Amino acid sequence: MIRGLKFFSGLLLLAIIALFVKQNIPTFSTELPFYLDLHIREKLVWYYTIGGLVLTGFILGFLIGFFFGFKMYWRKRKEYNRLKQTAESALQQDKIIPEQSSEKSAPGGNARET
Repeated sequence: MIRGLKFFSGLLLLAIIALFVKQNIPTFSTELPFYLDLHIREKLVWYYTIGGLVLTGFILGFLIGFFFGFKMYWRKRKEYNRLKQTAESALQQDKIIPEQSSEKSAPGGNARET
């Protein structure tokens, strides 16, 4: 039941996105002029469509977000490994110290015998 609802809602979302793109094709295909005037050479002019700009913005935003998310993930992973090593070394020291102290206190066996 839930799986079918999830599939249906996904199809509905894709249909809404497709309808939005279809309705706005004339707007997305409009070319915008860009100017760059450095006063060294002649003015540079190039044209780019609105759809291309929107797509470029989405791709750049995704890549920047992915980069920062991966950077945060990598930092947390290193911190986790460092804490894991610290905990393992603390456990090893806890195991070694009681064994050494029990050997010193009772050379022939247990210190307490009832």
